[in-house]
Amino acid sequence: MKARAVKIPFDTLAYTQTLRKAGIDEACASAHAQALVMAFSQGVATHEDIEDLDSKMTQEFVTVQSGTTQEFTKLRAEMAQEFTKLRAEMAQGFTRVRSDTRLLVGAVLAIVALTNPIALHILHLTKFLH
Repeated sequence: MKARAVKIPFDTLAYTQTLRKAGIDEACASAHAQALVMAFSQGVATHEDIEDLDSKMTQEFVTVQSGTTQEFTKLRAEMAQEFTKLRAEMAQGFTRVRSDTRLLVGAVLAIVALTNPIALHILHLTKFLH
C-alpha cells in the first residue's frame, strides 16, 4: 500500500500569530509551524488506502485459512492411515498371542494328561486336543 498525498490546508502565518499571542517567541512559533507543514506534507493513508489494505488482509487471511485447512485434512488422513496400520499390527499381535497361549495350554494339558490317564480321557471328551 502506498499512501496518497492528501493536502491539508494549513495557514502557517495564522498559526504562528496564534502561538505568539500565547506568549511563544517568534523563532519557536515559526519552527513549530514549519514542523507541522512538513508533517502535513507527508503521505497520509486515505479511506481508500485503508479499504485496500483491509481487502488485501482479508484475501491473505482466506489464503492462510485455506492452507491451514488443507494441512489439517492431510494430517487427519495420515493419522487415519497410521491408526489403521496400527490396528492391523495389533490384531496380528493378538492373534499370535492367542495362538501361543493355545499352544502353551495344550502343552500343559498334554503334560498333565501324560501324568494322569483320567485327565487324558477328560481332554478327549472335551475335544480340546482335536
